[in-house]
Amino acid sequence: MMNIRIVMLHIIKYRGIMKYDIFLWKELKLILSALLVIILVSCNKRNSTESIEGLWISTEETSAKFLHGTQKTVLRISKDYDGRYTARGVFLWNSSYQSEWNLVDLEYDHMTDSIIINDTDGDSYKGMVDCKNMKITGAVHLRNNIQDTLDFIPAEKDLEAELFYPRKPDKNGEIIYTYKVPEHLDDGLETASISNSDLDSASIIALVNDIINQEYGRMESLLVLKDNKLIVEEYFYSYDHGRLHHIHSCTKSITSLLLGMALELHEEIHVDQPIFSFFPEYDFLETNEKEQITLEHCLTMTAGFQWDEFPKEMYETDDWFQYILSRPMNSIPGDVFHYNSGCTILLGG
Repeated sequence: MMNIRIVMLHIIKYRGIMKYDIFLWKELKLILSALLVIILVSCNKRNSTESIEGLWISTEETSAKFLHGTQKTVLRISKDYDGRYTARGVFLWNSSYQSEWNLVDLEYDHMTDSIIINDTDGDSYKGMVDCKNMKITGAVHLRNNIQDTLDFIPAEKDLEAELFYPRKPDKNGEIIYTYKVPEHLDDGLETASISNSDLDSASIIALVNDIINQEYGRMESLLVLKDNKLIVEEYFYSYDHGRLHHIHSCTKSITSLLLGMALELHEEIHVDQPIFSFFPEYDFLETNEKEQITLEHCLTMTAGFQWDEFPKEMYETDDWFQYILSRPMNSIPGDVFHYNSGCTILLGG
């Protein structure tokens, strides 16, 4: 403060004022205080802008909880070459990768610390960034005007490689793929080198490099069998031969194959058979419309049920069959195709 006063006295003398001007001193203090506030706010905003980059995971309290597990959301926020923020999203089911959250863009206002993320379904996430406490609070705004609270906190760094990078880079930041003969295990499967086959090894190596560069989206493994011998076995995103994969709707094709085998082995079963004949314990749910639903309708997803593909109510109950068979009808069985995982669940019953 003494230095400022000396400067002040010099200013007063220069202006020809020989006495201490208390009013000018107060005015200068106000100006200096305002400048200090502006500097502090600017520094704080600069720090907050830098703080939103990184990996964020939904809090335990706001993650979607179901009877059989918990769905968490992970956000990876970064900057592109133009300095614009971008985001990638992933859903976890019981801590394992479930699916992508297909995001379009991210808007961040560093003056208000507000953040908006839009996805390909027309839904959006709107929140506020609290850089001091390292937390993002907000909600997903769905098209049907429903809002789901969703807050984020920083995630473990190791999770980033598992979710977003097919292979971890070396200490120089590079990912160099080198072909290796698959490991021989006591699983009844023979292995051999690709050089002993008539396949073009350069094409296989190029394919693996494309997977590493995420040219085909997320691929967790690549196995090539030639002449009953395993010649390529590559895993990505921290997977290996001992870790199970979530195959999602591939199950529908497998279920159809198994049903085809059952039809061939058991002549008493046919595709025109009513679905309720396999669920006599739920005959109290049968109606005039529902009694027309057959195996074929379930195979072709034309059962006619009113259906939401992600029914939270079903996941919260132990009796999925009852939930599916109790759904109201939207159309006459066989008339309208509507993607329905419930049909496959019934076929597996």
